Amino acid sequence: MEPDWKPLESSPDTFTPFARTLGMAPALAFHDLCALEPWALDMLPAPPLAVVLLFPYTQAHLQFVEEQAVTLPPAPPGLFYMRQNVKNACGTIAILHALFNLASSGAEVFEPGSVLATRFEKWKGLTPEEIGSQFRADEELEKLHREAVCGGKTDAEAPVDSHFIALVEAGGQLVELDGRKQQAVAHGPTSTANFGVDCLRVIQEFMDREKGSVLFAVQALVRTG
Repeated sequence: MEPDWKPLESSPDTFTPFARTLGMAPALAFHDLCALEPWALDMLPAPPLAVVLLFPYTQAHLQFVEEQAVTLPPAPPGLFYMRQNVKNACGTIAILHALFNLASSGAEVFEPGSVLATRFEKWKGLTPEEIGSQFRADEELEKLHREAVCGGKTDAEAPVDSHFIALVEAGGQLVELDGRKQQAVAHGPTSTANFGVDCLRVIQEFMDREKGSVLFAVQALVRTG
Protein backbone atom coordinates (compact mmCIF):
# COMPACT_ATOMS: atom_id res chain seq x y z
CA MET A 1 0.00 0.00 0.00
CA GLU A 2 1.29 3.46 -0.92
CA PRO A 3 2.12 5.98 1.80
CA ASP A 4 -0.44 8.79 1.74
CA TRP A 5 0.88 12.34 1.98
CA LYS A 6 -1.30 15.45 2.00
CA PRO A 7 -1.46 17.41 -1.28
CA LEU A 8 0.42 20.63 -1.91
CA GLU A 9 -1.55 23.74 -2.76
CA SER A 10 -1.07 24.89 -6.35
CA SER A 11 0.18 28.37 -5.60
CA PRO A 12 3.49 30.23 -5.95
CA ASP A 13 3.01 31.20 -2.30
CA THR A 14 3.42 27.51 -1.47
CA PHE A 15 5.74 26.28 -4.22
CA THR A 16 8.38 29.01 -4.05
CA PRO A 17 8.99 28.96 -0.26
CA PHE A 18 8.89 25.17 -0.22
CA ALA A 19 11.35 24.84 -3.11
CA ARG A 20 13.67 27.36 -1.44
CA THR A 21 13.48 25.38 1.80
CA LEU A 22 14.65 22.38 -0.22
CA GLY A 23 17.53 24.49 -1.52
CA MET A 24 16.31 26.15 -4.72
CA ALA A 25 18.42 29.18 -5.61
CA PRO A 26 16.94 32.51 -4.39
CA ALA A 27 17.05 33.84 -7.97
CA LEU A 28 14.35 31.33 -9.01
CA ALA A 29 10.64 31.58 -8.29
CA PHE A 30 7.31 30.12 -9.37
CA HIS A 31 4.71 32.44 -10.91
CA ASP A 32 1.10 31.80 -11.90
CA LEU A 33 0.38 31.70 -15.61
CA CYS A 34 -3.02 33.33 -15.86
CA ALA A 35 -4.03 32.25 -19.39
CA LEU A 36 -3.07 29.97 -22.26
CA GLU A 37 -2.50 32.83 -24.69
CA PRO A 38 0.98 34.03 -25.70
CA TRP A 39 0.35 37.40 -24.04
CA ALA A 40 0.25 35.61 -20.66
CA LEU A 41 3.91 34.69 -21.10
CA ASP A 42 4.72 38.39 -21.45
CA MET A 43 3.21 38.96 -18.01
CA LEU A 44 5.91 36.80 -16.40
CA PRO A 45 9.04 38.55 -15.09
CA ALA A 46 11.21 36.30 -17.30
CA PRO A 47 10.75 33.47 -19.81
CA PRO A 48 9.78 30.13 -18.22
CA LEU A 49 12.54 27.63 -17.52
CA ALA A 50 10.04 24.91 -16.61
CA VAL A 51 6.28 24.66 -16.14
CA VAL A 52 4.24 22.84 -13.49
CA LEU A 53 0.72 21.84 -14.49
CA LEU A 54 -2.10 20.79 -12.16
CA PHE A 55 -4.90 19.02 -14.04
CA PRO A 56 -7.95 16.83 -13.31
CA TYR A 57 -6.99 13.19 -12.80
CA THR A 58 -10.05 11.68 -14.45
CA GLN A 59 -11.08 8.45 -16.12
CA ALA A 60 -10.72 10.19 -19.48
CA HIS A 61 -7.10 10.98 -18.65
CA LEU A 62 -6.37 7.42 -17.51
CA GLN A 63 -7.87 6.03 -20.72
CA PHE A 64 -5.71 8.39 -22.79
CA VAL A 65 -2.58 7.33 -20.85
CA GLU A 66 -3.34 3.69 -21.59
CA GLU A 67 -3.72 4.41 -25.31
CA GLN A 68 -0.68 6.70 -25.38
CA ALA A 69 1.59 4.06 -23.83
CA VAL A 70 1.30 1.90 -26.94
CA THR A 71 2.97 4.44 -29.24
CA LEU A 72 5.31 6.43 -26.97
CA PRO A 73 8.60 7.35 -28.66
CA PRO A 74 11.84 7.03 -26.68
CA ALA A 75 12.46 9.89 -24.28
CA PRO A 76 15.57 12.06 -24.78
CA PRO A 77 18.69 10.64 -23.09
CA GLY A 78 20.08 12.18 -19.92
CA LEU A 79 16.75 13.01 -18.30
CA PHE A 80 16.15 12.95 -14.59
CA TYR A 81 12.96 10.93 -14.23
CA MET A 82 11.46 9.19 -11.20
CA ARG A 83 8.42 7.03 -10.61
CA GLN A 84 5.79 8.10 -8.10
CA ASN A 85 4.78 5.51 -5.52
CA VAL A 86 3.63 7.88 -2.78
CA LYS A 87 0.06 9.16 -2.93
CA ASN A 88 -0.28 12.97 -3.19
CA ALA A 89 3.50 13.48 -3.52
CA CYS A 90 3.12 14.69 -7.12
CA GLY A 91 3.68 18.36 -6.26
CA THR A 92 7.04 17.67 -4.67
CA ILE A 93 7.98 15.31 -7.49
CA ALA A 94 7.07 17.98 -10.08
CA ILE A 95 9.45 20.39 -8.32
CA LEU A 96 12.21 17.77 -8.35
CA HIS A 97 11.59 16.96 -12.01
CA ALA A 98 11.76 20.65 -12.96
CA LEU A 99 14.85 21.58 -10.95
CA PHE A 100 16.87 18.41 -11.44
CA ASN A 101 16.49 18.54 -15.23
CA LEU A 102 17.58 22.18 -15.23
CA ALA A 103 20.59 21.14 -13.14
CA SER A 104 21.32 18.32 -15.60
CA SER A 105 21.56 20.94 -18.35
CA GLY A 106 24.24 22.77 -16.38
CA ALA A 107 22.08 25.51 -14.85
CA GLU A 108 22.78 26.62 -11.28
CA VAL A 109 19.42 26.02 -9.62
CA PHE A 110 20.11 24.97 -6.03
CA GLU A 111 22.32 25.81 -3.09
CA PRO A 112 25.43 23.66 -2.39
CA GLY A 113 24.85 21.20 0.42
CA SER A 114 21.07 21.60 0.32
CA VAL A 115 18.48 18.82 0.28
CA LEU A 116 18.19 19.25 -3.48
CA ALA A 117 21.95 19.17 -4.03
CA THR A 118 22.48 16.06 -1.93
CA ARG A 119 19.59 14.15 -3.53
CA PHE A 120 20.68 15.17 -7.01
CA GLU A 121 24.10 13.61 -6.42
CA LYS A 122 22.75 10.60 -4.52
CA TRP A 123 20.24 9.64 -7.21
CA LYS A 124 22.50 10.07 -10.25
CA GLY A 125 22.61 6.91 -12.33
CA LEU A 126 19.66 5.24 -10.60
CA THR A 127 16.62 3.95 -12.49
CA PRO A 128 13.27 5.78 -12.17
CA GLU A 129 12.03 2.91 -9.99
CA GLU A 130 15.09 3.07 -7.72
CA ILE A 131 14.74 6.83 -7.29
CA GLY A 132 11.05 6.38 -6.50
CA SER A 133 11.90 3.82 -3.81
CA GLN A 134 14.51 6.12 -2.25
CA PHE A 135 12.07 9.03 -2.34
CA ARG A 136 9.44 6.92 -0.62
CA ALA A 137 11.84 6.16 2.24
CA ASP A 138 13.12 9.74 2.57
CA GLU A 139 11.86 10.98 5.94
CA GLU A 140 13.42 14.44 5.55
CA LEU A 141 11.61 15.09 2.27
CA GLU A 142 8.35 13.87 3.77
CA LYS A 143 8.77 16.20 6.76
CA LEU A 144 9.48 19.23 4.57
CA HIS A 145 6.54 18.38 2.31
CA ARG A 146 4.27 18.13 5.33
CA GLU A 147 5.42 21.53 6.61
CA ALA A 148 4.73 23.08 3.19
CA VAL A 149 1.22 21.60 3.19
CA CYS A 150 0.54 23.15 6.59
CA GLY A 151 1.47 26.57 5.21
CA GLY A 152 -1.18 26.43 2.46
CA LYS A 153 -4.56 28.13 2.50
CA THR A 154 -6.69 25.31 1.09
CA ASP A 155 -8.08 22.30 2.95
CA ALA A 156 -5.45 19.55 2.76
CA GLU A 157 -8.04 17.03 3.98
CA ALA A 158 -10.37 17.57 1.01
CA PRO A 159 -10.65 14.72 -1.53
CA VAL A 160 -7.98 14.92 -4.23
CA ASP A 161 -8.82 14.33 -7.89
CA SER A 162 -6.00 16.28 -9.53
CA HIS A 163 -2.35 15.71 -10.34
CA PHE A 164 0.87 17.73 -10.82
CA ILE A 165 3.35 17.18 -13.63
CA ALA A 166 6.35 19.12 -14.93
CA LEU A 167 7.18 20.26 -18.47
CA VAL A 168 10.83 20.88 -19.31
CA GLU A 169 13.11 21.30 -22.32
CA ALA A 170 15.63 18.49 -22.73
CA GLY A 171 17.68 17.56 -25.76
CA GLY A 172 15.75 20.00 -27.94
CA GLN A 173 12.44 18.35 -27.00
CA LEU A 174 9.53 19.49 -24.85
CA VAL A 175 9.26 16.71 -22.28
CA GLU A 176 6.40 15.83 -19.94
CA LEU A 177 7.50 14.33 -16.62
CA ASP A 178 4.73 12.46 -14.82
CA GLY A 179 5.83 9.95 -12.20
CA ARG A 180 2.63 7.96 -12.68
CA LYS A 181 3.59 7.10 -16.27
CA GLN A 182 6.00 4.39 -17.35
CA GLN A 183 8.38 6.91 -18.89
CA ALA A 184 8.87 10.56 -19.73
CA VAL A 185 6.85 11.76 -22.74
CA ALA A 186 8.44 13.78 -25.56
CA HIS A 187 6.01 16.26 -27.16
CA GLY A 188 8.14 17.33 -30.09
CA PRO A 189 10.90 19.84 -30.80
CA THR A 190 11.25 23.05 -28.82
CA SER A 191 13.89 25.64 -28.03
CA THR A 192 14.64 28.18 -25.34
CA ALA A 193 12.86 30.86 -27.39
CA ASN A 194 9.77 28.73 -28.12
CA PHE A 195 9.50 26.72 -24.90
CA GLY A 196 6.75 28.81 -23.31
CA VAL A 197 4.51 28.82 -26.39
CA ASP A 198 5.07 25.09 -26.90
CA CYS A 199 4.03 24.45 -23.29
CA LEU A 200 0.80 26.36 -23.90
CA ARG A 201 0.06 24.04 -26.83
CA VAL A 202 0.60 20.89 -24.76
CA ILE A 203 -1.48 22.22 -21.86
CA GLN A 204 -4.30 23.07 -24.27
CA GLU A 205 -4.29 19.44 -25.39
CA PHE A 206 -4.80 18.38 -21.76
CA MET A 207 -7.71 20.81 -21.46
CA ASP A 208 -9.30 19.67 -24.72
CA ARG A 209 -9.35 16.08 -23.49
CA GLU A 210 -11.26 17.18 -20.40
CA LYS A 211 -13.90 19.00 -22.48
CA GLY A 212 -13.69 22.42 -20.90
CA SER A 213 -12.94 21.55 -17.26
CA VAL A 214 -11.70 24.59 -15.35
CA LEU A 215 -9.81 22.52 -12.76
CA PHE A 216 -6.41 23.47 -14.17
CA ALA A 217 -3.59 25.58 -12.72
CA VAL A 218 -0.28 26.47 -14.33
CA GLN A 219 2.89 27.76 -12.68
CA ALA A 220 6.02 28.84 -14.52
CA LEU A 221 9.47 28.57 -12.96
CA VAL A 222 11.46 31.68 -13.86
CA ARG A 223 14.79 33.27 -13.02
CA THR A 224 14.18 36.67 -11.43
CA GLY A 225 17.73 37.68 -10.61
